[in-house]
Amino acid sequence: MIIEGARRLESCCKKIDYFNPATLLFLGIGTSIDALAVGLSFSFISANSYMPSITIGVVTFIISIVGMFLGDKLSCRFRQKSEILGGMILVGIGTKILVEHLGGLA
Repeated sequence: MIIEGARRLESCCKKIDYFNPATLLFLGIGTSIDALAVGLSFSFISANSYMPSITIGVVTFIISIVGMFLGDKLSCRFRQKSEILGGMILVGIGTKILVEHLGGLA
């Protein structure tokens, strides 16, 4: 992400077809992996999971729709900076997890 953000983008305002089946498939897989982790967490705590599941689903749907439209409107203006920042955040998270697993942070 950092390298892509640092490159000069020629056609910044290229429109993305959000309803393309391939796009929907990959977004669905990513969302499903996250939902699987949450579902497993609920099963471990043995709590009633119906209301939290409905709440999480509704909130995720609303935030996803808002994010899709905001991303479409703001992508040309902040694309390079957000890709660099996102890459730096991912590197930071990965470094923190590595240090924790190596026993560096308690």
